[in-house]
Amino acid sequence: MGEEATTRKEIRGALEKAWTTATGQRKADTFLDPRRAPNTVLHEMYSIDFLTSNTGKNRDAPSRTMRVEDQTTISSWYRILPEVADKIRDLASDREEAGRQGVMSSLREPLEAVRTRFIRSTPTLHPLGEWYIRTSVYGISYESTIPAAS
Repeated sequence: MGEEATTRKEIRGALEKAWTTATGQRKADTFLDPRRAPNTVLHEMYSIDFLTSNTGKNRDAPSRTMRVEDQTTISSWYRILPEVADKIRDLASDREEAGRQGVMSSLREPLEAVRTRFIRSTPTLHPLGEWYIRTSVYGISYESTIPAAS
């Protein structure tokens, strides 16, 4: 882990670049929610979401930074057509693997200053049966700057 602090915005941008480069997918303009059916325009698109937690390291020591981990979820959506359902699933799996390799090997700024770990991958069939969703979860730990009180 680097000494310098970084920001979620920088990390999100680096992740988006790595995922888009590796998979050829586009980031959705709207958040993809598996509880409701998305617009057909979202085929082969992805979204990124973060859940942040304190790692517990150095939390009692006075500092201008805190170490946090963003549990980062990348969800990719694919419209299932019955005649090519197996091909769609294979494509989704292959793209997810390419995305994982891209994320885990992209150690350019700011990702060289963070600890990135792959947590899990989950395939899901949307309740309506029209969508196949591949979800990759990563843990990204970094030093976050604590703003000075005024």
